[in-house]
Amino acid sequence: MNPTQENRFRNKINWYVFLMSLLVVLIHSVNLAIDNTTLSSMILTADHTGAELAGITGVAGHVEHLLSNALGQMAVPGFFLISGYLFFRTLHGFRDIGRKWQERVWSLLVPYGAWNVLWYLAYVLTGRRHFSLTAMSEAAANHSCNPTFWYMYQLMLLTLLAPLLYLLLRNAFVMLLSLLLLATAIGAGATLPLVNADALIYYGVGALFACHGRGLFEGAAADARLLRKAMPGKVKGEAEIVVLPVAANARQRRSSMERGCRIAGIGLLLLAWLLQILTPAKLMSFVFYDGSGIARMSMPAYLMSGGALARWIGKCLQQLPLFVLSLSGSGPQALVAIVRRLLLVLGVWFVLPGDRLPEAKPYMKNSFFLYAVHYPIARAQYYMIQYLGIPYDGWGEAVRLALYLLTPVVAVAAAYGLKRVLKRYLPLQWKILSGGR
Repeated sequence: MNPTQENRFRNKINWYVFLMSLLVVLIHSVNLAIDNTTLSSMILTADHTGAELAGITGVAGHVEHLLSNALGQMAVPGFFLISGYLFFRTLHGFRDIGRKWQERVWSLLVPYGAWNVLWYLAYVLTGRRHFSLTAMSEAAANHSCNPTFWYMYQLMLLTLLAPLLYLLLRNAFVMLLSLLLLATAIGAGATLPLVNADALIYYGVGALFACHGRGLFEGAAADARLLRKAMPGKVKGEAEIVVLPVAANARQRRSSMERGCRIAGIGLLLLAWLLQILTPAKLMSFVFYDGSGIARMSMPAYLMSGGALARWIGKCLQQLPLFVLSLSGSGPQALVAIVRRLLLVLGVWFVLPGDRLPEAKPYMKNSFFLYAVHYPIARAQYYMIQYLGIPYDGWGEAVRLALYLLTPVVAVAAAYGLKRVLKRYLPLQWKILSGGR
């Protein structure tokens, strides 16, 4: 890959990870409920039973639910997908795994421990924990005071599985079959020790693309492939004659490939949207209640649930009672959620126009640090609103929604400002906390 293609790919990575980071902030910024899980339960209760919940059933509640739950839940799967891709993208043998592990010690293990210790000390200073070296060591290892770093913990475990994954990845069919078997086990209710099975699927799909679908994932295979075909055995003078037309043809093919990927991405997003019909609440409204549940839904809920198309799918599912009943278990529902999130993260990646994205701004290249510091910023907004007594309905609903949408802006600005201060005055501390990023 030439430098131009590499820069384009890295720029797309920056955009993608930044978008996922914004969604993480929005997950923790909800202010119409104590957290996004509670908000989701309240929204679904209101939409599918006809209950009136002031400040929840309106536009603000549905916007927060859409961004923090329907879309927000793809944020961390997106991180796992990209992490798996980047780890195996330049892996050419088992020797490279040792080199990659050494790099991840600095970029994963060191900041993981440092942030966990900082959070533990914050708990001690606020009187929520008693200080001891043993407790601090435990907090550094198990992120008990820094719950958002469960992602880092899982990513380190997945990194340790690299030798096993690389064995499977040597054959695309074997890796794909392994992922399908894992998905089947999840559907049957099985779990894995230590490692989250869904995280392994997202990470494994990224690794599969890195080893066997790099041209499709990056949309840049046409350039090198055409040049190799057009220039075998050419001497220097002959090669110079064919470079320009072949390069132009490669650019045209790459552009065509990226247009096709964007169309496919839209299709994946549409399919993920329709998979909502297989969640318990949607099945109750669109299948079991035979339309009576739909009548109680608000218009925003109806449209977000798939509208007329979902209603038609519901009628079709009424003819398959055994299939619908089999979806009610925790295992099948976990599998539905995984598939839907995987479709979302792949859909967003392919929809992003890598050939036309502007250069990512410096604050957009600060996603890890933003992830590390966003939580207290997001929750401070909620407690400030509660302290001020802003109502849930009327004018208060509009204010809460505005503050919700403003929180990512505040978090990005605060993280970038803190980054600049640390880099200038405490460069070593910055290097540790950012993992050298």
